[in-house]
Amino acid sequence: MRACWVIVPILLFVCGCEAATSPSSPASYNAGTWLKEGWNNPGGVYSMLSLDTVAGTVHGQGLDAGIAGAVLDSFTVAGRLTYPNFALVFTYNTGTLGTYTGQFVSDTVLTGTFVAPGYPPTDVVRFYQRGAGF
Repeated sequence: MRACWVIVPILLFVCGCEAATSPSSPASYNAGTWLKEGWNNPGGVYSMLSLDTVAGTVHGQGLDAGIAGAVLDSFTVAGRLTYPNFALVFTYNTGTLGTYTGQFVSDTVLTGTFVAPGYPPTDVVRFYQRGAGF
């Protein structure tokens, strides 16, 4: 009978810790690595974000890779998240500033518009959370 008094608090603690770090927890909706739609193309061209959020403030870094995955440019990410909406600014090492604004269409998909000088105009840019089905 004594073992029950020990096991129940431990289970409650473990379950509580899991809930606090779950991707469905509001503070961690965008935590992790995100790959731009089309990341698995034959040429190896991709864009990747690594993001985290604390109290609605998003921070992270990313990179754009060219043929065979050669890094073309890297950038820092800063912005705001008010789930499901986000507004991010990419500050490239070359000095270019880009904005990516949109919303979550699911817990693992970001969709929005990206605007930056020297980049082609886009209607919709999607990022998929790494580990979510690939």
